[in-house]
Parts: sequence; structure tokens; C-alpha cells
Amino acid sequence: MANLRDGGTFVFFLLFIFQIHFGHSKNPSSVKVVRCMDNERQALMNLKKGLVDDDELLSSWGAGDHHQDCCNWEGITCNNSSGRVERLDLGNKHLGGLINRSMMHLEHLQYLDLSSNDFSGIPIPEFLGSLENLRYLNLSNAGFGGEIPRHLGNLSSLQHLDLSSPSSSSSSSFLSSKNLEWVTGLSSLQSLDLSRVNLNNSHDWLDSVNMLPSLVMLKLRGCQLVGGTKFSSENFSSSSLVSLDLGENDFGSTFPPWLLKLPDQISVLRLDSNGFQGPLPSMLGNLTSLTLLDLSENSFNSSSLSCSLFDQSRSLISSINLGFNQLQGSIPSCFGNLTSLKLLNLNDNNFVGKIPSEIGHLRELVTLDLSFNHLNSSIPSSFGQLTNLETFSFSKNQPSGDDENKEVGESLPLGLGNLSSLRVLNLSNNNFVGELPPELGHLKSLSSLDLSFNSFKSSIPSSFGQLKQLRVLYLHQNQLSGAVPPTLGELVNLRELDISRNSLTGELSESHFLKLRSLKVLSLSQNHLTLNLSLHWIPPFQLQELSMDSVFIGTLFPNWVQTQMNLSLLSMINCSISGTIPEWFRTASVKDLFLSGNNFHGPLIQFPPDMHVLDLSNNHLSGPIFFYDDKIRNNSVAVLKLGNNNFTGNIPDYMCNLSSLSILSLSNNHLTGGIPPCFGNFGDFGILNVLDLSNNSLSGRIPGSLSKIQTLMFLHLNRNKLYGPIPSFLKNLVFLLTIDLGENRLTGTIPSWIGEIGDLRILRLQSNEFQGKIPADLCKLSQLQVLNIAENNLVGQIPKCVNGLSKMASNDMGSLFTFDTYTDTVSNIVKGIEYEYSTNILQFVKFISLSGNRLDGEIPNELLELEGLKSLNLSNNKLTGRIPEKIGNLKNLESLDLSMNQLSGHIPTSLAIIDTLSYLNLSFNNLSGRIPSGNHFDTLNNLSIYLGNFGLCGRPVAKSCPGDVPFTLGPESDHRDKEDEFEFSWLYAGSLPGFLVGLLGFFSILYYKVSWRLAYYGFLEDIYYKLLE
Repeated sequence: MANLRDGGTFVFFLLFIFQIHFGHSKNPSSVKVVRCMDNERQALMNLKKGLVDDDELLSSWGAGDHHQDCCNWEGITCNNSSGRVERLDLGNKHLGGLINRSMMHLEHLQYLDLSSNDFSGIPIPEFLGSLENLRYLNLSNAGFGGEIPRHLGNLSSLQHLDLSSPSSSSSSSFLSSKNLEWVTGLSSLQSLDLSRVNLNNSHDWLDSVNMLPSLVMLKLRGCQLVGGTKFSSENFSSSSLVSLDLGENDFGSTFPPWLLKLPDQISVLRLDSNGFQGPLPSMLGNLTSLTLLDLSENSFNSSSLSCSLFDQSRSLISSINLGFNQLQGSIPSCFGNLTSLKLLNLNDNNFVGKIPSEIGHLRELVTLDLSFNHLNSSIPSSFGQLTNLETFSFSKNQPSGDDENKEVGESLPLGLGNLSSLRVLNLSNNNFVGELPPELGHLKSLSSLDLSFNSFKSSIPSSFGQLKQLRVLYLHQNQLSGAVPPTLGELVNLRELDISRNSLTGELSESHFLKLRSLKVLSLSQNHLTLNLSLHWIPPFQLQELSMDSVFIGTLFPNWVQTQMNLSLLSMINCSISGTIPEWFRTASVKDLFLSGNNFHGPLIQFPPDMHVLDLSNNHLSGPIFFYDDKIRNNSVAVLKLGNNNFTGNIPDYMCNLSSLSILSLSNNHLTGGIPPCFGNFGDFGILNVLDLSNNSLSGRIPGSLSKIQTLMFLHLNRNKLYGPIPSFLKNLVFLLTIDLGENRLTGTIPSWIGEIGDLRILRLQSNEFQGKIPADLCKLSQLQVLNIAENNLVGQIPKCVNGLSKMASNDMGSLFTFDTYTDTVSNIVKGIEYEYSTNILQFVKFISLSGNRLDGEIPNELLELEGLKSLNLSNNKLTGRIPEKIGNLKNLESLDLSMNQLSGHIPTSLAIIDTLSYLNLSFNNLSGRIPSGNHFDTLNNLSIYLGNFGLCGRPVAKSCPGDVPFTLGPESDHRDKEDEFEFSWLYAGSLPGFLVGLLGFFSILYYKVSWRLAYYGFLEDIYYKLLE
């Protein structure tokens, strides 16, 4: 691809080099050999003294008898007649140091190349401007810095000048020029490359360039040129200019006027990465000589591409790059007219519809990239004719939401097997279905095959074993089934194999890996595979990454894994491995280790200090937390997950030295003591995003030092024994997404400053001892999706500003932040049952729970504006008044609990229109009137919904409403009822002993379990007060 992009430049360079007189062989047999001039020899020796030549590539430049003739030195070419040095080629010699002025004595020098060295930011020597015979000067990527000397403008014979720098150069190595007036003296110049020279203050560059009568190629890439500059010239006036590269500048949203009038003879045009917007300029239609067009990485948004830009008159064009724009509409079929096209890049746009079959007529096409669009997953059968195609990328094409064919999957055309030149095929992240064509095994040149993230349902073809050049094979995230063919073991060049997240079955034996000696990455995770390998098997490969999640490998940690000396990532999650953690890990090279969900037991071992990820969660490990020598200040571990084990003791202080830590999860253990105040150190490091200490036995106050961790996004301290108020210092944690302090003994009021944490998604303070009113400032949390402050001692009314929780007013999916190595979880009581929601579910839920407080007043109508709510729990308060008539506005509700309040009036019929409502509890209120029927109410016929509302009548309660027609029984029904009465008599007789045993057990629990006894007495007390009222 790079060869194609630079094709035009390369041609002009060859033409130019051809013009320079290189007809000087070093030792032509037919010409008398003339040794170099003494003064030039001495000049070169002085030059060498100033250079730093660590690789000794100039060792031939010496004083010995066999080194007397400088014409035979490395990089030197002399004229065979005069002996004068005409060519000095020191490019890519890793030189540094200084350029000695003695070079001025090389008066006949025509060619000077100092490119790809490192002169550490020294200025370009001014004396180079005195080498008046120079025709070629290349100082590119040589580490020169500062202002370009105007003296270079004296080189009137110069034909090629390259002062460019790579994008990775340091700031000290960048050149700059306040103006380009000096180039006007280069009257013979044909090729000028000033890429990444700072020309931001050069407002005359176009006028100066137009003064070069012979200029063929101009490259000003990345020169910080801007739009809006006014020039004397209205356009490029050069009649010789053929190649123009102005990429990576900042000309602004629209084309400058001077760029709309390019010479007709332009063959190569690169305007990529300039921030251009709007439709493609129509002037492109006038450039009929184009062979290369690059407008990529802009913001062009043409709703349709005009065929006038790509008609048959463009028969010479070989490369078109329109990638990374915002182009819309369908891909025009007239691309099929460009018969010389070798590269077509339309990736990262908004194209829709199908791929035109006419593209299959481009027999010269080598590279085709249509990835990251919204095209249908349908590859034309005509593509089987693209026998010169080497790279085809069609990844991540998902039709837009209104596309009628969005859900229709397509199978791969068998003709893809005809693409005999294909080296890279990427069809990942699409909706391809059906079988993997065995014909793909005919692509003998294929080195990379990516079919991941599709819906293929067949087995893996055994013909894939014929792809002897294959280096990368990605088949993960499909629905592949059956056994893995042993022929994959024949892929001797394979470096990366990923078949994870499928439904593959059967055993993998040693024959599957027989010849995979080049393998570096192996992922078998989340299939139904079994490894059947001998105990002492030694693989032919040395892996760098190994993933075997949910693969059955036996109960012992595999010996063969311990032979992998270069392993940096090891993931063996949910593999049912037992035993203690192998001692091998003490010295292993593994940096990212995932062993969660196994049956490891015993203490932690001491891991190497350069670990990056350590996930041992969901095992049976015990003892104190000790995994590093406490004298080591570890600076590399970024993820530490030890949750769901049996660790005991205090949180060790040496954790505070883990300066690279971004995720710390110690949840669900038996840790005691307080939260170390030194955790505030994480604020100094500025990296920690997740702190999860939930479900332990930590006590004491929340240390104010946590307020220093201003990078914190997820804070879980729930289910501990923490007490005291929420420290006011925590208001500094403005990036928090989740605050979960539930199930502690926290006191005081809910701080109003929480409302200032603008990105907060989850606030859970359930089951504490907070008092006072709900602060109105919480209404400012426009991104909040879960609000749970249940089971406290809150009083007052529900704030009417509750409609400020605007994220709950929409049915849009939330935007909870997630990490690859961390899943956020939050507990919430829904439908009377406590559920735990993880990140992938949390983005869909919107909950409010204010239950178990002493809130009074009416349910505010503003609450009904939160139409995205999935669950609303206001139970066990002292709410009064009626249930709002328009409660049916909460059309997405799945659970509604208003029980144990003092609500009165009738049940609104609008509840019947909430089709999603599957749980309703209105019990123990003062509701009256007929229970609505019809629509969704017919599914809400459980008596427990309405218990304790003595004024209600109608089904399912056993109380008729006034005016109801008495329900009479016929003879048959009467007979049936007698049978039922007989059956229920036996039922009651059988149930009575069980009931008595259960009652005895219940009171036994109350006797021995103080917390249950207190809760029960509290419940009876609430019932008592309700009856009094």
C-alpha cells in the first residue's frame, strides 16, 4: 500500500536521479584510475573528526597505505577523470556530532545525503549554501533543528532538496522557516520536500513556490499551514507541477480559493488530514491526469458521490483514498469504470446499501478497504474475478437502524476462493451467516484471515490446514460448532490463533499443535473443549499469550504451561483447577494473569514485582493478603482483583505503594480493621479508577484521605461496619460514576454536595442510619440511573424537583463506563427480590428506591416525568394522598411497590396501560373502590397485591362491589365445590402439622437471631401505629 501511495513520487525521483550524472564507476577498467585530491582527502578526514560514528561505518576513512585513496572510502564517489569528489552518501549511517566546515573544500560536490542520522538538533550549517555545484541535497530525518539558513537559496543548480522530518521527531529536531523567499533562488529545483518544517509564520510560501519554474514535486506535509492566508498568487501557476502533497495541515473547513485552481497536469494530489468539511469539491472533476488522489481523514460529507469525479476519463487513476470521512449514500457503480485502479480505500465513512458488483470488474485492484461503514453484508459474486487483489477489508459494516435489511445475514460467495493473490482478508464484525466456505482453503497466499464477530454456524473446514502461509487466524465470537480439525496443526507459519467464544466441542490433542512452532498467541476460551495432552508433553511453540477460559484441562495446573518461558498473558478463568497456586509463578514472565473462578486454595505466593494484572478473584484462597515483598515499591501492577476469597486480617499498608494501580478489588472477603489512611497516596499517583472493598468486616470511619484520589470513578464500600458521617472531603471526587456505601452504620444527613458530582450514574446509600430530608441538590444529578437511599431514617417529602433526574426521563440506554478488566456490580431489590446487576445490565436499568424511611406527603406529579424508570419502590413510608392518576405515564415500569403507606382513594386505571409491569404491590394502604380490570390488570390478579386495603372490592379480593350481580352456582358447580371442600379438608389437615413446625422454627430464629427479632418487632410496631391512625 505504501508503494502505491508513493508511486508518483518514486517515478519523479527516478527521473530526477537519471538526470544526475552517475556515470562514474569507482574502478572502470577502461579508464585510468585517478586518486582523490589531497585537499579533498584532508577535508574528509576533518569531517570525520567532527562526526560521532559509534558503529564505525566510516572505518575505511583512514590514514593507512591501503586507505590513501578517498575515492574508495565508504559513501564516496569521485569523478574518474578528475578525481574530484562528486558524491557524498552518508545516509542512514547512525552518525551524530558536528559537520566540519572543511566540507566547503568539496567544491565539485553534486550529491550530498546526510539523511536518517541524528545530529541532535544542531542547525543546518550555513556553509552548505556555498556548494554551488550541488544538484541533490537530502538532510531529511537527520535531527537538524532551528531556522533553515537562507544561504541554501544560493544553490542555483540544485534539483532535489529534502529537509523533511518524521512525525515522531522531538521538538528540538524540528526545522522552521519564517518565510520561503530563499527558495526563489533555486531556479533549477524540480523536487522540494519540506514536510514537517514549521511554516506557520511563512505567509509567502505559495508566492515563493510559484517562482520555481521547473518544480515537478512539492511536499509540504505537516507544516502547520493554515487557511485564510492571502497570497499575491491566486493559484498554483507552475506549468510543470505534477505532484502536490499538502496533507496533515490545518486549512480549515473549506477549500482555500487558491486550491480550487490546480494545474490540469496534476497527477498526484494528497490533501489528507486537513479538517476539510462539506461536499467533495467539484474542481476534482477537472483533474483528468490524476493517478493518485488522497482526501482521507477529513470531514467531507457528500450525500452522494458524483460519477463525474470517477468516470471513464479517469482511466489513468490507480489510487483513491477517501477513508476516514463522513461520506454518505451508496457507493457509486461508476467506480467500476476506473480500470487502472489498484487501491480503493473508502473505510470509516457512512456508506449504506450494497457493494456495487461493478467493483468486481477492476481486474488491476490490489487493495480494497470498505471497513467501518453501514453496508449490507453482501459481497458480490463478481469479486471472484479480482485475481490481483491482495488486501480486502470489509470489517465492521453494520447497516443503520432504518435499513430494511439490517437483520438479514448473508453467506460468503464461493468465488472468494478464486482470489489467488489474496494475502489479507478481514470480514470481522459483520452479520455473515451460514458455513465457512471450504474454498477459502484455496487461498494459498493468504497470511491473515479474520472472520471474527459474525454468525457463522458451521464447523471449521479442514481445508484451512492448506493455508501454509497463514500467520493470523481469527474465528472468535461466532457460532461455530463441531470438532477443531487436526489439519490446523499443519500451519507451520501460524503466529496467532483465536477460536474463542464459539460452540466448538471435542478434544484437542497433541496432533492439533504438532507443527505450530511459530505460534505466539493461542485463545481457546469459552467453548466446550477438552485438552487431552500427556502429562509430560512439551509444546513445539513458545507462546506470548494464552487464553483457555472455561476449557476443561483437568484439576491440576498443566505442566506444559510451565514450559512457556516467554508468556506475558495467561488467562485460565473458570477451568475448575484445584490445588495451591504453583510456585512457578514466582519466577514466570507472566505480566497479565487471570485465574479467577477456579478452586485454588491456600495462601498467596509472592509474585514478581513487574506484574501488570493479577486477578485471583472467585477462588478459595485464604490467609493474609501478601503477594509482594513489602520492601518493594511496585510500579507496574495496574489491576489487582482478589475478591470473593477467604482472606483475613487487615488491608496491608504496602498496597499504598502500588503507584500504577488503576483497579483495586478486595470485595467479599473477611478483612477487618479500618481503611488504611495511606490510600490517599493513590491521589498522588493519579491513576486509581476503581476501589471496591465491599462485603468485608471493615470498621471505623471513611478516611478523609480518600478525597485525594480525584481520578476515582467507582467507589464500593458497601456491606461493612463503617460508621460516622460521609466525609465532606469526598466532594473533591468529581469524576465518580458509582457511589455505593450501602449496608453500613453511616450517620448524619445525606450531603447536598453529592448533587455536584455531575457524571454520577449510581448512588446507593441503602441500609444506613442517615437522618433528615432528602437534599434537593440530588435533583441536579442529570445522569443518575440508580438512586437507592432505602432503609434509613429520612423524613420529609419527596422533592418535587425529582424530574431533574433527566436520564431517567428517557428510555435511552445508559452510558455506564466500563473497563476490559473490571465489571461494576450493584445490588437492588426489585419485585421483592434482591438482584445483583453487572455493567452489561446496568446500562439498561433505571431504579429509584426510597423505601423503609419515614417520608410523608403526596407522591409528586413530577415523578411521573421519569418515563424511563424500570423500578420504583416507595414502600414502607408514611406517604399520603392518592396514587397519581397519570402514573401510567411510567410506561417502562417493570416493578412498582407502594405498599405499607397511607395512600387513599381508588387505584388509577392508567396502571393497566403499563404493558411491561410484572410486579405490583399496593398492600397495606387505605385504598378503596373497585380494583380495575381489563388490559394488563388481568395479569395482576394476585391477592397479595391488594392485602390490607379494606376498602377495595372486586376480584381478586373476596368482597363484592356495590351493584355487582351476585355470582350463583349451578348444580354442576355445586357438586364440584363439594368435591373441592372435601379435598381442601384433607389439605388443611395435612398442612396443619407443617404449619406448626414452621411456626416453631420461625420463633426459634427470633429467639437466637437478634437482628431478625428487632426487624420483626419493628414490623409489628409499624402495623400497630397504622391501625391506631
